[in-house]
Amino acid sequence: MRRLDELDFNGGRVTHIERDLDLTLSVGEQQDVLREDLLQVVYPEGCRIIDVGFYGHWPEGEFVVLGVRNGQWESPIFSGRTQQLATVAELIQAAVVALTRMQSQ
Repeated sequence: MRRLDELDFNGGRVTHIERDLDLTLSVGEQQDVLREDLLQVVYPEGCRIIDVGFYGHWPEGEFVVLGVRNGQWESPIFSGRTQQLATVAELIQAAVVALTRMQSQ
C-alpha cells in the first residue's frame, strides 16, 4: 500500500486527501507534504468523520488520527498519535473500527 486512500474505510467516502503522501517513503523525505489536512473520510449519514493531519514541525511533530461523531471534536470517539508514518494506517483502521462500533449502537 502506497497511499492512504487504498485503505478500507468500511463505507466511508474520502472527501479530502493529500495524494502526494507516500506510505512507502520516510517522513523526512516528505516534509513538504506534511500538513494539518492530510485525509478526511465521511460516512454516509454524515455524522461520523475520520480526520488525519500532521501537527507541529518535523522532527518534533506528529500525525494525529481522530474519529469524531456528531461534530464533537473536543471529545472524539477515537484519538491516536504517532511520529511513525508506518503506524498511521494502523491508527486509521482502529478509528474505522471504533466508528463502526458506534454506528451499531
